[in-house]
Parts: sequence; structure tokens; C-alpha cells
Amino acid sequence: MRTKRRNKSFGVVESPLPNQTPEEEAKDKEIEKLQKEFTQLLYYQRKQKSCLLGDFAGGTYDITDQNIVQALMKLPKKYENQEGDSVYLSTKLDDFVLNFRVDLDISYSYCDARLWIIEIEQSADEDIKHTTQLDRVVDIFSRFQKKAI
Repeated sequence: MRTKRRNKSFGVVESPLPNQTPEEEAKDKEIEKLQKEFTQLLYYQRKQKSCLLGDFAGGTYDITDQNIVQALMKLPKKYENQEGDSVYLSTKLDDFVLNFRVDLDISYSYCDARLWIIEIEQSADEDIKHTTQLDRVVDIFSRFQKKAI
């Protein structure tokens, strides 16, 4: 004898509110779509106003375009100053200045250097500093390595 299986869905809710009509559900989806578009527009305006090189993806800022990253790494940089294990550099392109930082971690057995670009997002309340890592170099020293003559 065959028995019928019941279709049960555990924890699945078809709409946010159980008594919501299809019209209300469509309206909520439209509002959500408009909020998303508005947020993307705000991020785009912030990027344009502050001349930022990256993008806001999911609310966080990052430079994801590898062509931009490669170009930034190749730019000649001028030494500005050093604070502790950080060296600050800059590059002037026409009327625009790009600021960089190199963080050094040097010990007896290894050297770790990280290149960052520092971008300032200008805001009415306070400026926001975005630092994006462009490259990292790690070199391990060993007494067993053969030295070049």
C-alpha cells in the first residue's frame, strides 16, 4: 500500500508578513529596489565628489580594478616622512596628489612590506580615511641559503 507524503517546508516563509496581500508584497519589493538604487547613487556621488579610485561594494570601500592597482604600484613615489615602521610617500599627477604608506616589519629572519594607498573621502561632518592594500612582499632569510657571489 502506498502512502502519500506530506509536503512540509520547515522555516520557509513566503512573504515577510503572513497576512500580506500580493499588492502590498509588490509595493514592498518596489520600495526595497528603490532603496537599493538610492544607496548605489549615494555611493557613486561620494566616489565622484572625493575623487576615489575604488568602489563601494556591499557598503565597504575597496579598489578591485586590477588595472588601477597595477598602475598605482608602477607610479614613481616621493619620500615624505617616516613614523615608526611606516614610510609615507606621495605622487603628484597634475593638480592631484596620491598618498601612499609602506608598512615594514623587519626581523632577523624575514622582511614583510605592505604598500597601501591612502584616500580621503570628504564629508560635511568629518573626513573618512580609506586605506587599501595594493601589494605585499615577504622575504624569508635563512642561513642555509646560498649567497650569490
